[in-house]
Amino acid sequence: MTMVGSRRVPVLAAVAVGGVVLVGLGVFFAREGLQTASAWAGVLSFFLGVIALGVTVWLALRHPPAGRDGQSISGSSAGRDINQIESVDGDFTTGIG
Repeated sequence: MTMVGSRRVPVLAAVAVGGVVLVGLGVFFAREGLQTASAWAGVLSFFLGVIALGVTVWLALRHPPAGRDGQSISGSSAGRDINQIESVDGDFTTGIG
């Protein structure tokens, strides 16, 4: 099995579970009525926001941004109508001035 095929199953499973959860929440909210559904939606949104913030912080700490060691450009060429740059390391700004 290729890497693409091995990644497809968990993604499809996550989409299927997410779809079932959304349909279930829709049915639950429809049965509860507008006032109660609104209260439940507020509570669920709060906890979803806390979980998203936690995942964001965890990913930021797990994968810190690359350090800035300066600038370098390699494999570039410039002509009358075509400008091409193959790789840039660091910030790159274009313009006249």
